[in-house]
Amino acid sequence: MRGLARRRGIDAVAGVAERLPFLNDSFDFALMVDVLCFVDDAETALKEARRIIRPGGCLLLAMIDRESELGKEYSSRKGDDEFYRDAKLFSTSEAIELLRTSGFADLAFSQSLFTRPTGKPEEPKEGHGEGSFIVIRAQKKALR
Repeated sequence: MRGLARRRGIDAVAGVAERLPFLNDSFDFALMVDVLCFVDDAETALKEARRIIRPGGCLLLAMIDRESELGKEYSSRKGDDEFYRDAKLFSTSEAIELLRTSGFADLAFSQSLFTRPTGKPEEPKEGHGEGSFIVIRAQKKALR
């Protein structure tokens, strides 16, 4: 994927979520889409994301909620699913706790995938608990 990004003019950098190759306070925001379930240490990865985000910046964390219908389906057939075989899905409540522990606050939620994916776009809704795909906007708060 890095090669494809470079061919499209995107400066892609190799790295590991738990040890990001960027300076402190380098970015206005960070985006993690279906990443948290594949890292070795979710809390360390989120703390690293916080480290590289400027004060007042935010993290957008997007994931399949383990407790949703789709999350339960993925979990039940992990052994047969090449993509999710090694994934550790999180519930929304677990993600909230990890974000707060990692120094994020002012969480806002959006959700989609209210039915089985059909390829047709669905209108997202605020909140969580109904959709299988959750996006959490979390702001970097000052540490005391």
